[in-house]
Amino acid sequence: MDLQHLRNFLVVVEQGSISNAAALIGVSQPALTRQIQALQKHFDAPLFDRTRHGVVLTSIGETLAFEARRVLAAVRDAQDAVDAASGKRGG
Repeated sequence: MDLQHLRNFLVVVEQGSISNAAALIGVSQPALTRQIQALQKHFDAPLFDRTRHGVVLTSIGETLAFEARRVLAAVRDAQDAVDAASGKRGG
């Protein structure tokens, strides 16, 4: 699992559709589906339920979405702190 997979997972969450998310991200739907499947395998749990109109989060998916947002925010904060310490940004 890498950070991009978490970012892409969150786009699927926001779009409610793998195909819409794939178009927005600029990757093929099969590639994005494989990323979601890899996350599900990693966590050994389903993250989405499929509906006629797209996908909805399972309770485990909701937990991952919450934690993924926290992880990505922490990574952004770390980058900002490093940039500030090295004088790259006005921090």
